[in-house]
Amino acid sequence: MKISSIAVTMAILVYGAGLSFVQAQDNPAQAAARAALEQAFSGTPPTPAAAPGQPPVLSDPQAAATVHEPTGSAAAEAATLAATKAQAAAQAAAEAQKLTTVASQADAEAQAAQDAAAKLNTTAQAKTKAAEEAKARAKRLAGLAEEAKAAADAAVQAADQASAEAQKQADVVAQIKARSMKAKQDAAQMTATAQANAEAQKQAEAQKQARLAEQQRAAADAEAQAKAESQKEAAMAKQQAAPAESAPVAVKTNPLQKEPTVKPTPIPALPISAAQQSKLNTLLELYKADKITPANYQAQRAAILAGGN
Repeated sequence: MKISSIAVTMAILVYGAGLSFVQAQDNPAQAAARAALEQAFSGTPPTPAAAPGQPPVLSDPQAAATVHEPTGSAAAEAATLAATKAQAAAQAAAEAQKLTTVASQADAEAQAAQDAAAKLNTTAQAKTKAAEEAKARAKRLAGLAEEAKAAADAAVQAADQASAEAQKQADVVAQIKARSMKAKQDAAQMTATAQANAEAQKQAEAQKQARLAEQQRAAADAEAQAKAESQKEAAMAKQQAAPAESAPVAVKTNPLQKEPTVKPTPIPALPISAAQQSKLNTLLELYKADKITPANYQAQRAAILAGGN
């Protein structure tokens, strides 16, 4: 539209300066403007404009150069012609002004369209940039989501490992408790066994002391009995060895009177079995019958009390 307004202005300047009527190749708007100006100034019908892409139509220079001789009323006709040409020039100027205004409006519209296009382009660029940023942000979010998923998987794996470790520790604690309980039971059993052994040792020691006391009493009894027997034998031997020439005094003796004997001290019952008591009784009978010596008696008696045959 800027080109059209410039073309109209150039057409007016060319016509006013009286340049040649030979037309250059114009666009449709320039051709129409020139035709309107020619019609206004010459009073002739306008020359049709050349079609776009066709060679321009030349005006007739001979007709433009022809000068008519004035008649009687030439001055009036000249004034009328001048007034007509002035009116045509004014109309042409008005049309040119209109065309300039239209061109200005078209320029303004074109500028507005260009501004709108630039604005749309800016908006499109902003939207494209926003889309790129959104795409990058989505990509970052996808990466963060992958990282979060990996972290969650790692956390689940760590939790499973921690649970397995806790179960392992619980098993170890249970084993330790079981061993501790068994150790306590063993300690209690060992304590009971030790106490029982101590009690048994105590009883065995008491029995041993009792056996030793019994052996000492038996030895003393055997010794006293052996001494008494020896004294009896000595007295009988002395009586038998007395000389026959001694005064034959008949000594009356009481046949019912018995020689005094040494009675053994009663022995308290020992904590022994019936078989051992029977063996002790037999041994005592042998000793009384002088079939064994006191030493043999004591040795065999000690063996019976110790648990032998």
